[in-house]
Amino acid sequence: KAAEAAKEKAAAQAAEALEKEKKLKAEAEEKEKRRKAEEEKKQKEEMQDALEQTQRKTQIAKTEVARVQKLVVTYRQQKVSYAETGEVEKMRDLEPLLENAEAELDT
Repeated sequence: KAAEAAKEKAAAQAAEALEKEKKLKAEAEEKEKRRKAEEEKKQKEEMQDALEQTQRKTQIAKTEVARVQKLVVTYRQQKVSYAETGEVEKMRDLEPLLENAEAELDT
């Protein structure tokens, strides 16, 4: 009888230990899942920040290109105006400015 009771006690302890092990494993898995979710969230935020920064840079670049294009048009109009009025010296002064603006567009 005592041996049977000891056997039952050992079986109960083994079942309890197994249950405890399952619980610890489940907790560890849940902790790992939360860690991965937090890591994914952080990566998403970093990607979103990088995307927004790239969009801002793109918008700045587009604005700069539009500004230089407008400058080229203005210089060309001035050049034509100077040519029509025979202001050769002013045309020559304008030429390097126009060339620089056109070169800036090519880059």
